[in-house]
Amino acid sequence: MLFVSAACAEDGVLGSDGIHYAHVAVTALGLLFAIRMADQAFGRRALQLADSPTFPRYMTSQGQYLLGSWAFIVLATFIFLLIVYLHKEVVEVAKLLGEPLSNDIIAAVENDHASYLVIIFAMGSVYLFLLKKEAEWNVLLMIRDLIHTWISVPQRGRKIVDEISFALTVPDQAANNVVNSAIGVAAADFRKDRRTVDRVWAEICYMHMWISQQQSSGDDATFFTEPSFGLDQLVGQRDRIAWLVKTLKLGEALPLPNTPETIYNELRAIHLKFARLIGCYLLYRNGSRQRLASEARKFGVPFKDEHVDNPLRYSVIYLLTVGVAVYISVYGSAIAFDVFAGKGLAYAVSNQDAERVFSWILYSLSNYGLAIVAVLMVRFLIWKATETNSQSYLLTYCWTFLLACATGALGLTLAAKLNGASSVDSLSYVQTFTKMLQWSIGPGLIAICITYFMDRQLSSDLPDIDRSIVARRIVNSVIFAVFTIVLQLPPLLALDASTDAAWDRNKLRFVAVGTTFVVTLALALVSQFGLRIPQKPAVLPAPQAAE
Repeated sequence: MLFVSAACAEDGVLGSDGIHYAHVAVTALGLLFAIRMADQAFGRRALQLADSPTFPRYMTSQGQYLLGSWAFIVLATFIFLLIVYLHKEVVEVAKLLGEPLSNDIIAAVENDHASYLVIIFAMGSVYLFLLKKEAEWNVLLMIRDLIHTWISVPQRGRKIVDEISFALTVPDQAANNVVNSAIGVAAADFRKDRRTVDRVWAEICYMHMWISQQQSSGDDATFFTEPSFGLDQLVGQRDRIAWLVKTLKLGEALPLPNTPETIYNELRAIHLKFARLIGCYLLYRNGSRQRLASEARKFGVPFKDEHVDNPLRYSVIYLLTVGVAVYISVYGSAIAFDVFAGKGLAYAVSNQDAERVFSWILYSLSNYGLAIVAVLMVRFLIWKATETNSQSYLLTYCWTFLLACATGALGLTLAAKLNGASSVDSLSYVQTFTKMLQWSIGPGLIAICITYFMDRQLSSDLPDIDRSIVARRIVNSVIFAVFTIVLQLPPLLALDASTDAAWDRNKLRFVAVGTTFVVTLALALVSQFGLRIPQKPAVLPAPQAAE
């Protein structure tokens, strides 16, 4: 309730316990609204799979989707509270953009005439606007899209659909069952060229039989009745073309306007729709990558295990980046502040304390450096144990964030206590650790950024890094750094200098913000541009059109 109390205190509304609890209740209602809207936004985005819009909940396992949804909800509600806490700054931005607040609400907030209920309502409108505005600049929905990628939506789905379309090998027993039950299918059809009507029709009959078997189990009625799949219409299409295929295979005249080419094209379209349905079903039913691979192989697609690289080898690069970035940014921010204060460039350059700069480097390495090394060390131990990517990406990034937060705060605690920092002299190690947790968001986010881009360079389950769009990648890194700063604004704006410090409060805050931004930006850029990018497995080529 820190944000609630701060927002209320700023407006002078804590005159009585009753009013305070009323504001807490209003904020709680706002949180319920935030949770509901975030849940809807997470599942709203229809993604293209096999040229058809498909909802995210059907492109990953139920457990993975639920985990991803809650991860987004937690982050989105935190941002809602942050918007409430910074409501005056948010109003200034809304005034510049011209949306989504009315002029009356903006004027009331600026003049401190708005009640707390009006503030919650206004910030709820801003939050709803962010959840609904599908735009490249919308960081909130960029995070949603990123989480979709982490739960293999839609990259792994496309991979499975491609393998079903162009690399399906029907198991012998299943092929015999199809021959015995389907119209116009012979055992030899499963060994013919993939561009022939015989092969495509045989595989369609196999997929239809496989889907019918899954339906008969009765466990997934919700999945098979999803309107976007159109299973009944798809089966109807398959039944309608069956007699045309039989006529063609018997060598009889086809009714106009049908030709062998039009029949083949329609079969390919039906084949793709069945591949999409089965791909989604395999993802929907199987949570772990091992179980998905096992079921996919049983079905007949060559789902391969991927070996990952040693992640610890990159730790030196990141530690050097932290040290250099802190050295440059502390000096640069301190000089810039003095110049803006009118002290002149010569004075600003010559009156910076080198010992203070190296102290900042020590604390940053204890925070960011230790967190990054700890995460890479755990990834290294996992790599040594399995040498395969066996864990879901979202689960990996969840423990990455928590581990980085904990080790970053631990590193700061040890550095502050061993260095004799006056601000923690009277605190125990546990109390100091609790206090340092407020500085752990930055290391947690940058650890996710580092491991995510490392995984993108090594795994075909994640989208390739497009090395041709350099400017866009730089802009994305800047946006990430700004977003990290925004999330850390409460502790940054609460920094206070001691009475005998060389820097006053304003300079301390300016340098802290500048240093955090530069370090985050530098690490994000190194994550995207500084690592080796090995070749990934080649994508299977699409077959040529039927002759």
